Amino acid sequence: MTGDVNERTTLSSYRFVAAMIAQLVVGAFTLSLVDKLGHGDNARGWQMTIGLWAIICVVFFVITFLTTRERILPTQSKKWTLARTSEILLKNGPWIAMFILTLSHFIFVAMRGGAMYYYFKYYISETRLFEVLAGLGLTNIADGSGGPFYQNPGRIWSYC
Repeated sequence: MTGDVNERTTLSSYRFVAAMIAQLVVGAFTLSLVDKLGHGDNARGWQMTIGLWAIICVVFFVITFLTTRERILPTQSKKWTLARTSEILLKNGPWIAMFILTLSHFIFVAMRGGAMYYYFKYYISETRLFEVLAGLGLTNIADGSGGPFYQNPGRIWSYC
């Protein structure tokens, strides 16, 4: 899109910020969309929610494709074939390392995200979650005398 290194860095920064905002939006609204779209059926809710996110992604990908123009013309000095390009790419050690690390990172993030839902659904009960939040001072509960919910702030788990 541009030959200027500073402009490319700025564009990459915009891309990074937009990706983080999109991740925040998806993380914030997915579970509520599952409830609303599923009407009590979690499997149907997940299907509808993921379908909605997929449609939104496709729309943004098409907009990006249609509005992006190549502004720097490549030099016509060499003809590159797919086989030659692949051969050069597979000999590039740093690229292989980054590919493996990126793939591992995405697998880890997907596994963590999937496991976290089940962890909170089946392992962390509302009572346990309340106790943790109260121990951290994040609840508004007071005992009958108006004092704090837990008596000894030095020990998180010592409650009234």
